[in-house]
Amino acid sequence: MPRPNWFLAFPIDGAFVETLPEPPKSIRRYHPDDVHMTLAFLGGCGEPVAMRALAALDEQLAGSPLPGVRASP
Repeated sequence: MPRPNWFLAFPIDGAFVETLPEPPKSIRRYHPDDVHMTLAFLGGCGEPVAMRALAALDEQLAGSPLPGVRASP
């Protein structure tokens, strides 16, 4: 079994996915719960390294939180 890829991401309300037109058959539509904005792709680093990266991000954001960002697909 291949090692899973890890990433850090900001959650996005994916409800808009349900309102999009039907994509071509060659494109897979993501479930609304899977919509996110990737901040950092960590690859197959393993859970301990991914958790250290998440802790470092949490620490940085606690010290200087970022304002909200408006985005559209």
